[in-house]
Amino acid sequence: MNKIITVTVVFLLGVMSGIVFPSLWERVTNSQSEYVTASVIRSVGEFMVENNRWPKSWDDLGIPNQDEHVRINFSLVISRADRLDVFNAINTKSGKWLAYPHRVSDMEALGNKAIKLEGRQ
Repeated sequence: MNKIITVTVVFLLGVMSGIVFPSLWERVTNSQSEYVTASVIRSVGEFMVENNRWPKSWDDLGIPNQDEHVRINFSLVISRADRLDVFNAINTKSGKWLAYPHRVSDMEALGNKAIKLEGRQ
């Protein structure tokens, strides 16, 4: 009877480590990327207000390269972009948003700033 319980426990631990732990690890690493991406979104907004243009590089933003966590379209041309282009210009590396509930409103605000820069209310 003890062997059956031991085998069952070992089996369940194996299943849990294959299902639960990778999922938790993904959430932890993705949360870190979301935190960094939120910071980049704020930096881009501040840069646009101060410089009246979209940043062309990490150097423009004055922050270290965050390519490990963030995808940003530095080639975005505001004069040819619409709000959706701006909305999609900054994303987490994974493309997933699990823990940053303000992403939509922050990116919409960034899109509105971009449109105002061009005088296209």
